[in-house]
Amino acid sequence: MAAPPSHPSDTETTAPIANLKEPPSSQPMKPPPTPTYASAESSTYYLSAKALLNLGSFEDALATIEEGIESFKSDLLQLGMSEDDAALHESMAPLHYLYGTTLLYSIEESSDTQQIAQQQETPENPEEDGENAPEDDSQIAWENLDIARAIVERMMEGPDASDKLKLDLAQIYLREGDLHKMNGKYENAIGDYESCLLYRQDNPAIGPYDRKIADVHYNLGLSRLMLVAEANAAGEEEAMDEATQKAMAHHRAQSFHNFYTCAKIFSGQLANLCGLDASEFIAKCESDIPNFKSTGEEDDNVDHPKMAGVKLRKLREHVANLSPPQEDSQTFHEIQELLDEIQETIDEAETSEQGVREMADLKAEISAMVAGAVAEEEATEGGGGVTTQIGFGSSEAAATTAVAQPLMAVKKKKRPVDDQSDSAKKPRSE
Repeated sequence: MAAPPSHPSDTETTAPIANLKEPPSSQPMKPPPTPTYASAESSTYYLSAKALLNLGSFEDALATIEEGIESFKSDLLQLGMSEDDAALHESMAPLHYLYGTTLLYSIEESSDTQQIAQQQETPENPEEDGENAPEDDSQIAWENLDIARAIVERMMEGPDASDKLKLDLAQIYLREGDLHKMNGKYENAIGDYESCLLYRQDNPAIGPYDRKIADVHYNLGLSRLMLVAEANAAGEEEAMDEATQKAMAHHRAQSFHNFYTCAKIFSGQLANLCGLDASEFIAKCESDIPNFKSTGEEDDNVDHPKMAGVKLRKLREHVANLSPPQEDSQTFHEIQELLDEIQETIDEAETSEQGVREMADLKAEISAMVAGAVAEEEATEGGGGVTTQIGFGSSEAAATTAVAQPLMAVKKKKRPVDDQSDSAKKPRSE
């Protein structure tokens, strides 16, 4: 007779009896950590967009920043903030700054292509919707930069306003000045560049011979020359009144001071490369300048064009006698070329007022060279180093409306999700 089947307990361990009690209620999800200005700058979105910007992948960079803005805003709303408070939270400033800056670079790079397209465009074949028109992108860039400026200025009112934050605000003013300059708003550009200079000069985070300061002086000089040229062109049809004539004469004198100051900073950099004290080198150069009959224009902020030209030639003579280390030879000669270009700008402007606009247009390209590489500027200020040239409104007007959330903070026409590569969502190594 067959043996009866053994009980499971005789041959194997039985499975544990299930706990029939109700499981404990799940713990509520922890809210996300409160975003900060610093966490936005170190976020994957920000770092990835910077890398894409440096590669010239503007659309991918913009799409990445848009994702970042939405992500940070979502976290802030989960923390109980209102829509308005979230829109102007400190963590939004770096992302809005980078968005505006990226649009500027995109506009500049595409400007030549757009001009050709406009020439070929016929009334029967206009652009479909105008959503990507440069003026639209310029307006959006302005709105994003203005949000960043308003947020950082509010942060500056606190007791912990760091030197780094001051440099960040200076960088935003620089970009707003670039906007104005590109749009032909030269007086507004001058105001923004002066605000930028206010936060950069004497900032202990950078020295007096930093090219960031040279950059601002060059753009100030260029904007002032463009303003004078514009006024002179208008004066051909209608004579300028006395007040306008005085203002333009002062701007012209200030422009030469800005150009010469820019050249002094570069000369100081060259002296440092050669192991010399920059201040002592500049003092020696200026002590060799021959006596020049004063016109009454010279002071701390203005220069007679002839005097500025003489002083710059003397600087260049001394620079030519320097011997840079082999490893710095290329940098040395690149800066020397900038000094030559500045000399040409001063000499041409001195020779012919009618040639001011032509020379300013030719020299606009130097702005990007003076500013340095995008990556270098981004690494120190969270911003790009290439100089741009656009503009909307004045800083004074913007200050009265800074807290208002813009109607259109990002481009209307976004790239399709399918076109976004995974690399746009994570930092790329350079």
